[in-house]
Amino acid sequence: LDETLQALRQAHVGDQEYFELVTEIIQDLNSHPSKDLALLRIISILSPVLESISTNLPNEGAFQDHAISAISSDNILLREAGVACLGRLALFSDNCEPMLFQIMTKEEETMEIRAQATLALSDWTMLHDDNGIAEKLQ
Repeated sequence: LDETLQALRQAHVGDQEYFELVTEIIQDLNSHPSKDLALLRIISILSPVLESISTNLPNEGAFQDHAISAISSDNILLREAGVACLGRLALFSDNCEPMLFQIMTKEEETMEIRAQATLALSDWTMLHDDNGIAEKLQ
């Protein structure tokens, strides 16, 4: 998958064209009858896409909706992937930080998912004004 996304990235000159293609692929996946499988595939695409870019996201809200849907799933693997994806989205936005903090402090959540949220918040505090998050993490 990573190699395919890298080839698509290189084939498209601008970020906007690349994002439009990724959005089209994600929209096609949304029509899959198994919502959890479709969501896992979408998150599997979004994560490397978010790792490979350095500009503002034109579809941040749509991408965030997919991550939030994954986090809301009963499937632990999907929730963990959703938290990791939301953490990558948070690097481009201030909107994700409250949700990541909520996941990190949720005692009913698995340790792996809480740890993923903690890592995402640590990365976020290095790039953004932490608004007191660093103190809350201690």
